[in-house]
Order: sequence, then structure tokens, then C-alpha cells
Amino acid sequence: MSDLTRIFTPTNDDGKPDQRFREDVEWVFNRVGSEVLEGLKKFEQQTDSVNTNYAKYAYSLVKAFLERNTEIDHWESSTPSNQYKWRSKKISKSLQPSLQKLGFKKVFISKIIGAAELIHNLEKLIKEQPKNKRLKKQLECFQSFPLSSQYVLNNMSSMGFSEVIALSARKQWNRETDTYDPIPLTKKDLEEIQREYPKNPNETRGKNKAKSPTTLRLLDEPSKTTTEAITEPKTNYERLHEWVLLAKAIDTEDAYQDELFHEILQESKEEITRLYHLAITPIPTPQSSTV
Repeated sequence: MSDLTRIFTPTNDDGKPDQRFREDVEWVFNRVGSEVLEGLKKFEQQTDSVNTNYAKYAYSLVKAFLERNTEIDHWESSTPSNQYKWRSKKISKSLQPSLQKLGFKKVFISKIIGAAELIHNLEKLIKEQPKNKRLKKQLECFQSFPLSSQYVLNNMSSMGFSEVIALSARKQWNRETDTYDPIPLTKKDLEEIQREYPKNPNETRGKNKAKSPTTLRLLDEPSKTTTEAITEPKTNYERLHEWVLLAKAIDTEDAYQDELFHEILQESKEEITRLYHLAITPIPTPQSSTV
């Protein structure tokens, strides 16, 4: 199915093309001819190109609006006229239609706003916790990704963030430069991590879609050449190995004064405690029985 056919075919409730209308769309396309269809394809391609080239300006604008909203909520939170944060909410709500009026597509707008939210929220947390090295490392790492990847990151949980940081630290030998170079994470890599560690696990979006197979990727393996999709559930050893690698990647130097760090740990306090006792308790040796 071509892009134009997909665009103009009515959809079902699940968002997929309704094949009952396929004959109607084909009839219309045959009626208008190839010149019209080629012209529309060219228009779509050029529109996408323009959206991509100018997205960085929209990103800067959205981020500035988010910063203004933070100021509004900080200074006017105690005033009766803004007790429900109506001003910042109305500004945020107006961003998408305003960018659409400029000519940006909805799919680009979602990525732009999501990327701006990610960086703005990290910068705000760092301002509140200036000594938090973990947050600074996340900001430095995430700023290196393009907008579309930052949008994916914005839909991850804190565990997803930790895995991205750990994977971003991998390096491989470059014979041409005689150096160890970082192994870059692709958008596809990030999407796999996001599916495993979503920001909102109970979100019902796409509930009719078949569940994608989980992906096992060891942190010391290049993602482009050694990624293996498996359909079976992970074993305890596989999950434990991933957990240990993530634990080693977490910077705990300033964690004792980090409220967010403690809040996240409290979510799985019992499980972490059990693992701790397993780690410090020696395996009992079987005693030989006497007859």
C-alpha cells in the first residue's frame, strides 16, 4: 500500500486502513491520473523536509514557553487567580494548534514538544538539585540525541533512563583513528528500551496491537550486530545480569541527599532488600550425613 493510499483510505477504530474502501480509493487515483499523484507525493516530501529543517526553531520556542510556565507557576502558585495553574495549562494547550497554524504537522509537533519537555524537566531538576551528578549526566547524554530520539526518551521511566546511560557508555575500537569510540544508540534502540520501560506502564494506547517480542541486549554488545529478538520470557539469570549491569552504572555519590533517588528506590524496597540479603549471605554447604 502506497503512502497516498494509506493516507486517503478511511480507518477502523484501531487506526488501521479499512480495506473495504480500497477499491474506491483506487478508482479515484485512476481517475485523477499519475500527474496529480506525483504532484501530491512531491508536496508531501517537501513538507516533511521543511518540517525537519525548521523543527529546531520550534523546539527553542516551545522550550521557552515551558520555562515561562515554570516561572508563572512558581510566582503565582499562591494567588487565588492561578491556584489551579490555569495560565500555564492554557499556554501549554495552545502550543500544538499554534504550531499547526505555522504549517507544522501533528507528528512533528508531538516530537518537538516531547523533546522540549524532556530537556526542560531535566534542567529544572538540576536547578533544584545542583549537586546531582546523575541528573547532569542524563542531561549531557540526552542533549546529544536528535529531537525524534528525545521524544522517545521523554516517554521512558527512570529505569529506562538508567539503561540508556549504561548503553551509551559502551565503546569499540576504531582502527582508523586508533581510539575507542562510543557505540551510538539508534532511535530503534531507544524505542526497544522505551517499550520495556515505559513512563506510563498502564497506558492503554495501542491496546489492540500485538505485543512486540522483547529484546535481550547485553550492555557489552554492539546493538547493530548482536541484537537478538526472543519470544520466550527472560530467565531470572538474564534479568539479574541486566540488573547488575544497571546497578554498576548508577552514580550513588550524592544519592544520600537526593530525595528523588530515595523516592524511586522506595518503589521496590522489598525486592532490593531481598537481593541485598542474597548477595551478602553465603551459599550453605551441604553437610555429609553419618550413618
